[in-house]
Amino acid sequence: MIALVARPGDDVIVLRGRQAGLRGHVVGRSKDTLSLIVGVARHPATVNASDVVVAERHFANMAHEGATYVDQGAGAPRGIDPRFVYGSVREVRRAALVDPTAPPPVKETYFTETPRIVRSVNGRALKKPRTYIVPGAAPGTVAFVDYHEYGGPSGLYIDYVAVRPDLRNKGLGRQLIEAFYRDAAAHGVTLVHWGQVMNKHAWALMQRMKTAFPAIQTLGKHMF
Repeated sequence: MIALVARPGDDVIVLRGRQAGLRGHVVGRSKDTLSLIVGVARHPATVNASDVVVAERHFANMAHEGATYVDQGAGAPRGIDPRFVYGSVREVRRAALVDPTAPPPVKETYFTETPRIVRSVNGRALKKPRTYIVPGAAPGTVAFVDYHEYGGPSGLYIDYVAVRPDLRNKGLGRQLIEAFYRDAAAHGVTLVHWGQVMNKHAWALMQRMKTAFPAIQTLGKHMF
């Protein structure tokens, strides 16, 4: 989750050294190095583990209508956005269910790039309205959860959960959150805060996670 440690099965990007920019799939790990395969030709490469960042983490057992759980890292939208409620910049990260075979989404906020006309900022009217682009989700995304660190690396705060409107009522939200909790547990997370829970379906899912993952303290405020 926050500061993922690369492990076999991950896709990583090399950030430093003479192989900076290289992207590969981890097939092995020693104490300080990673063994990668690179490109369609699957060329072998060895890099320092400290020089890489995890780009994607796949859970092969999470298949549901072709969807795979992927931690997309710090890839959440930035700038003027309906979810910007903190008044300060935070490193928001995103985990998602990705199905490359899913049909393209209709023009819908969060899943396609959406222009927004902003007429005021912090309650003050702008002399000239500005147009911003709310960045959409990565291609193939059918559901995602945005989150940030909360009270230290062992705590996470869920900012926003979304399932594509045309793919709802198929269990994708539950699948996403279960995978999110499994990944959190694997990385030593002991607290997940859901913030203000706005509907009964989300509340029921939160209660389900409390039962399924008793080692993680799950908090949330009933708001409906």
